[in-house]
Amino acid sequence: MKRIACLMGLVLLSLVFMGCSQAAPDQDEAVAGGEVERIVCLHPAATEIVYALGMGDKVVGVDLYSNYPAGANDLPKVGDFSGPNLEAIQALEPDVIFAGKGIQEDAVKQLQDMGANVVVNEATSYEGIYDAIELTARTIGADATQVISDMREKEAEAETIAAADGKTPKVYYAVSFGDQGDYTVGQGSFITDMLEMAHADCVTKDISVPWPSYTREQIFADDPDVILISGPKEDAVNFKASPNYQGLRAVREDRVYAIDYDTSSRAAPRIVDALVRMAKLLHPAE
Repeated sequence: MKRIACLMGLVLLSLVFMGCSQAAPDQDEAVAGGEVERIVCLHPAATEIVYALGMGDKVVGVDLYSNYPAGANDLPKVGDFSGPNLEAIQALEPDVIFAGKGIQEDAVKQLQDMGANVVVNEATSYEGIYDAIELTARTIGADATQVISDMREKEAEAETIAAADGKTPKVYYAVSFGDQGDYTVGQGSFITDMLEMAHADCVTKDISVPWPSYTREQIFADDPDVILISGPKEDAVNFKASPNYQGLRAVREDRVYAIDYDTSSRAAPRIVDALVRMAKLLHPAE
């Protein structure tokens, strides 16, 4: 259920990208001026960023899907990504609210109209993740130096692994498949950026929206060398066993791999763990 709800959020976000330009609040004006003691996070990446910056003890409310780190599970839930509970948020009396883009736009405006201090810190591109971390740090009075340094170090590790064999495998990235529909990544998705960084030729990189639907016919036409599945290991097993995907080269050659959904789908510090895993899967050591 959680996976489907998150997928629908990505689909709606794609529709926003196709239909209009995103109007984000003026971040210079939105950044809190005084000491921040009470923080509400309306998307999981925001929660992970705040905790990574060492300010998890200031978080008083999170969205339904904020499950990392473990302490976030015990906090009051203030709605899911597509439906923040404005009354519950207001009751927590936050000094700052970190919100997402796209489908949270209406909630952001309503909260601002209520006098709340809202900062949109959800990244869409890979480099934008670093901007989001720095913005969050400035807002809550934290230092992002160590977090970013650690991320860049792992990023360099991924680059070394990816460059070692000199290959650029053709890759299809499955956000979902089967009964959930075949959804993938396109332009504007940080995952597409990561695949390029991992020296992969993403077969959907030229699609003009970040989270597009794709047909099985298109997957077969691309016939990728490797298929990466956003989900648990069972998803890779199920993909290979499905009659819908038999005959694909990646299935025949047993090159269908799972990438942890939470780590790879959130524009937060752990994204570099997913990047390293991508590099290792796409460029296995001899």
